[in-house]
Amino acid sequence: MKFYLEVYGCTTNQGDGASMAGILEEAGHERVDCMGAADILILVTCTVIATTEQRMLHRLKVFGETGKRIVVAGCMASAQAELIRKHAPSAEILGPAYLHHIAQLAEGRCFEREYRPKTGFRRFSDGGAVAIPIAEGCPFACAYCITKAARGKLVSYPREEIVRDVCRAVHGGCREIRLTAQDTAAYGMDCNREYAPAGAADGASAAEAKTTKRAPGITGLFTQLTTAAADAPAKESLSRLVKEVAALPGDFMVRVGMMNPALAKRQINELLDAYDSPKVYKFMHLPVQSGDDDVLLGMRRAHTPQAISRRSQKRFAGGSMTSWFRLI
Repeated sequence: MKFYLEVYGCTTNQGDGASMAGILEEAGHERVDCMGAADILILVTCTVIATTEQRMLHRLKVFGETGKRIVVAGCMASAQAELIRKHAPSAEILGPAYLHHIAQLAEGRCFEREYRPKTGFRRFSDGGAVAIPIAEGCPFACAYCITKAARGKLVSYPREEIVRDVCRAVHGGCREIRLTAQDTAAYGMDCNREYAPAGAADGASAAEAKTTKRAPGITGLFTQLTTAAADAPAKESLSRLVKEVAALPGDFMVRVGMMNPALAKRQINELLDAYDSPKVYKFMHLPVQSGDDDVLLGMRRAHTPQAISRRSQKRFAGGSMTSWFRLI
């Protein structure tokens, strides 16, 4: 069977697409570069903002006009399945947690949807770089974000399996390892202790956060939402994982994906130690999103932007830090 694959969105989605391609190729199917040559079309969707959602619906329309079988994966598949069915009733939907079933779905075989970590897959690599997922989901419940609906609660993958995936990728010729998750700084929180933070239930409003005695402003909210990242050394953490990956033999570099600033700040000293390795890019992706504490509180974000920037720039004069702001 020939399949055509389009992937949109973040590095996690790119990693999901690479895994799906690898699974299909390992099952004997062939990836093609044009829709016309394919037997089945796969769309890995992103829905981070409204304009992206509209773009995905347009691509879905284009896919539908071919008359071919369509599989919709990615964040829309889990967070907006009804919207997909409205625009493409015949499309088959496969959420991010079940991408390992892609070959069974494509081949028309019956299967029960069972969860498994996204480790141990052969991954399609493009240009010597590969995204290695280290976790799925998020421990937070930000007011504006659809990630929780799309990816669920935080589930960290076993460190040993991640390291094996990196070994396989490097042995296969990859020269850039991109450790990815919705929030890489949250890695290991769920392994170390219960992490359901007080006051952070889905649907809690900014007004509730402001009025509760346990959340007097941004500092109080930060304390609530990061209780799980306790001060005691954790058995599993992003810094430990990065150190183990960077210690592997081979000619490769490690790029650490997006981190929630609040959790990055909580472990910044350990992270900077891990970044000391010459194999780790001196790069941090921190979605600060606003420099105003009241705005951040309304968004149910749990950080202020200053501290991480000061510490990392002092440690690595030639390093870079990226973020993004939406201007309205």
